[in-house]
Amino acid sequence: MDKKGIRAAFRERRRHLSPEAAAEGQRLILALFRGCSLPPVHCLHRYVADPRGGEPDPAPLAEWMKTLNPGMVVAMPRISNDDHVMRAVVCDGSTTMAANRWGIPEPVAGTEVGADRMDMVLVPLVAFDVKGHRVGHGKGYYDRFLKDCRTDCIKLGLSFFEPVGAIGDAEAHDVRLDLCITPHRVYEFD
Repeated sequence: MDKKGIRAAFRERRRHLSPEAAAEGQRLILALFRGCSLPPVHCLHRYVADPRGGEPDPAPLAEWMKTLNPGMVVAMPRISNDDHVMRAVVCDGSTTMAANRWGIPEPVAGTEVGADRMDMVLVPLVAFDVKGHRVGHGKGYYDRFLKDCRTDCIKLGLSFFEPVGAIGDAEAHDVRLDLCITPHRVYEFD
């Protein structure tokens, strides 16, 4: 199946995910994440979960990483309406957030940090395959951002669902995930 078909099928699955199933999935993903052996992270980029639901929330994982990496910088995405580029903005507990045109909170202002500074990126996805290709939301913001990250930056996806066998129209230049965590397993990709 191609990205468009997978995106439609998995968005439908998300719509039917009960709040109880999502909460249990979130708990299991965090437990598996806590068991991962990860290198020190000085700069972490994390997405903000879609408030409509169906998407794992990376906030608890970022909080866990802060306990392991005191002084870690956390950045979140802000989409520029002028040039349609996603920028990483340093955020803390006092950062003012406002909904963007898709209803997803993003930082209103703050210090930008380059993609090349990231040690880890928690990447949003709709679905992924057994080779680490992902289907995003279709705008390409993360694809462009990930291309500017260092090669040693860990690209980690979170999903309530297991992978598809293959994304038919995945391309060689697509930036693959290094890891993806579901409620049942940690997938590692070469």
